[in-house]
Formats: sequence, structure tokens, C-alpha cells
Amino acid sequence: MKTKILFVAAIAVCGILLSSETAFAVQGLKVVDIKTFTTKAEIAIIPEDFTGIMRMTAVPMAERKSNIAVTFAGQKDPVIKIYDFKGTELLSWKPISSDFQGELPVSAGDVDGDGVSEIIVTDGPGGTGDIRIFDLTGKMKTSFQANGPDYHLGVETAIGDVTGDGKKEIIVSIIEKDNKEAIKFFDITGKEVAKKISVDLKNTFEPLKVGALDLGTDGVVELLVGNGFGNEPTLKLLQADGTLINTFKTYADNFLGGVFFSIVDSPEMKAIITGAGFSGGPHLKVLDFYGTLRDNGDFFSYGASFAGGINVVTADFDADGIMEIATLPYQPDPQNGRDIYKFIEVDISEQRLYYYENGKQIGKHIVSSGRWDMPTPLGEYRIFQKAPRAFSARYGLYMPYWMSFKPMYGFHELPEWPSGYKEGANHLGVRVSHGCVRLGVGPAKILYNWAPIGTKVFIHN
Repeated sequence: MKTKILFVAAIAVCGILLSSETAFAVQGLKVVDIKTFTTKAEIAIIPEDFTGIMRMTAVPMAERKSNIAVTFAGQKDPVIKIYDFKGTELLSWKPISSDFQGELPVSAGDVDGDGVSEIIVTDGPGGTGDIRIFDLTGKMKTSFQANGPDYHLGVETAIGDVTGDGKKEIIVSIIEKDNKEAIKFFDITGKEVAKKISVDLKNTFEPLKVGALDLGTDGVVELLVGNGFGNEPTLKLLQADGTLINTFKTYADNFLGGVFFSIVDSPEMKAIITGAGFSGGPHLKVLDFYGTLRDNGDFFSYGASFAGGINVVTADFDADGIMEIATLPYQPDPQNGRDIYKFIEVDISEQRLYYYENGKQIGKHIVSSGRWDMPTPLGEYRIFQKAPRAFSARYGLYMPYWMSFKPMYGFHELPEWPSGYKEGANHLGVRVSHGCVRLGVGPAKILYNWAPIGTKVFIHN
């Protein structure tokens, strides 16, 4: 059977404006030839007022045609939209409550063996860890929890035949209670079909990105896992039992935006396509399955000044028998074309935070910024990720009402140990953190509910 491909993306609309020129020229979905990197399509699918988070995947369909599906999330009204190759919207639906403000990872494949793909939507950091499985009309077929009802650290998924029985399973990446990353394997009913594995990548804030490939062409998949934001862009190639095959880095050691990737696993070509995570340039690389850069295997999908992170998926999108690479910003360009409707100001010398709307100061709070030897970074930023209860594997504690403005740095309520003990209540107004900006109980929630993803942040002495 031939295959038709759809992309899927999730979006939540916020209140800061982009110029129409920016939205079209930079903020579109782009499709390029996988060998020559020549542009085959540029499609303006991002709303001009959108400042949230986008994720996408290829959804195999009949006849190997290539259409486009994208998820938009981040503040309110999260939605999945499916497009054809020319950018025509074919379908749209809401996969989750409007209350969730995080990103919506998405994957697709035939997980019930009926020859038709399903779309799997999960929660990013702060979400419940639900695995929601939809058919191609947007109707939910089933759902289950990846790690119990109290889990709120996010989920990533992929599809592949892990057991070698000819059926594809749902591969689920989570963070365990012992602060280690783990991969679980489920069938469509939520039954675990293989022993879970642990992965030591010291991922700080979110589950590992995960993908499946058949390295030995034996019909049983191997796993590719990669770090998320706040971490170096490291990839690991593993057997399904957790045995390490190879480790490699895709970008500079000091880059902490993590890495997106897509896998090409066809008779014509076997490759890993990587894209830099948030705060990195739109730099894509084409690697072999062992991490070696292919000849002429890197290019920039957008202008070099773009720093919003870059989603990447591969498929035969125009049904010409040749694979293409599709790219889409993880977030719209943080540099260009925004009116400042809301912004946050932090004065380090005063240890005070001020926030403004429509040019008026509407609130201020006492804070604790970074210690003298671990200072809060100065400069102009914007909020690019939110989670109501983030967990730091590095320090082993929770950071309620987390809002990140730079990889490894964010606003959050006083940190909380697993025992429930709140740290630093008597230290507000003093430089005591490891670089983040701490707020007290109450103010942190107020700021979290007020500031959408995309809110400008100015930090100065």
C-alpha cells in the first residue's frame, strides 16, 4: 500500500502581534528537497498574533501523498490542524482542555493494525502524561496514562515495532520519580508490552525526545533519544533493551537548547535530520545513523538571526517518490515584528520584579535572583516555556509556576523539596538562587496566570 503523509501541529494563541511580513517570510512551514535543500514549498500557516509553541509530525496516509499537520499550543485554545501540501486546512480539532498552557508533542502511525494511521497527542512538561489516540477525523479512539495520575513532568512519544511481531507499539519517554529518564512501550490499550528501560542523559526539565529506526534491517527497531531544552544537544542510539550503541552531539557543547530530530529509514536513504532547539539558529544537519555528517549535509532553513527553535519532519510530501524535509518554528521568531503589549522588568539591584500591560505598571513583587557567583543573566528575553509544576532533575526539587526565559533560567515560586518543604521564604530580596528569579507563594501564581508565552522580559542592574 502506498502512503499519504500528513503533518500535525498544536497551537495556543496569545496576545502579542507579529507583522504580516514576518509571519509569511519567516514564520511559515517550509519544505525542501532532502538532497539539494532547494525549496519546494513555503506555506504561511501561522496566525499573525500567535506566540505559542508548535510541534508537528508526519501522518502516513494512503497513496504516499504528502500533506501537512501541525499542533499549536501555549496559552489557550490548543488545536491540531491538518493541511495538504499546498497549505489548505483539511481538519482542525481541540485535543485537550484550554486550561493547559504547555506544549503538545505529537506523533503518528498505525498502532492498531488496521492499515490506517492514528494520531497520538500528549502533554509537555506540566501536563498529566495522558496518551490520547485519535483517528484521522479527530475522534478520540482511546486514552491512557503513561505514568500514573500524579505524574506531571511531560511525555514524548514515537511509533515502532519494538517486539518484532509486525505490529507497531507506542514508545513513551517519561521522567521517573528517581529523576532518571525512562522509555516505556505500550500497545493501543495502554498495556506495557516490553520492559521499560532507563536512559542516563541527565536531562533537566523535560522528557527525552524519542524516535525509532531499524538499524539492522531485521524488522525490530532501535531507539534514538535526544535532550530537550536546558541541555546540550546530545543524541543516543540504543537497542530496545537499553544497550548503548552510540552517543554523539549535534551542535556546540555550550548550546543548551536541546535538539529536535527526524528519522529517514527507507530503502533509498537512511539518515537522521536534526534541528536546533529553542534559542538556536535554524540550523539543520543530515547525519547517518551513527551521527556522521553526510556530505554537504547542513543548511539553514530560515535567516541566521532566527532563534525560535526548529521542528523538523521528513516524508514524501508531494508524492513524487522522493523524500523531503519540512521545517516549522518551535516558536515564532523572537526577534522580529512584535508590539510590546505585556512585559516583565527585573531590577537586580533592587531585587524587585515589575510587570506592565498597555504601557502601565500593574504590579510589582520582591524576588530573589542568582547568587553573586551564579548570577541571573542580564538582557532582553521572552518567556518561551511554562509548566505549573516543573521538576529539576539537576537539583532534585520542584519549581512551581515555572516560566523559562532562557535555557536553564526562569521565574518560579519558592522551590519545593519532594517532602513538601518550601525553601527560601525568609530570603526574598536576597541573591540566593542558582540564577533563576524566585517569587513568593502567591505572586508566582499571579505572574504565571498573567504572562502568556512570548511575554517580553527585561533584566538589568
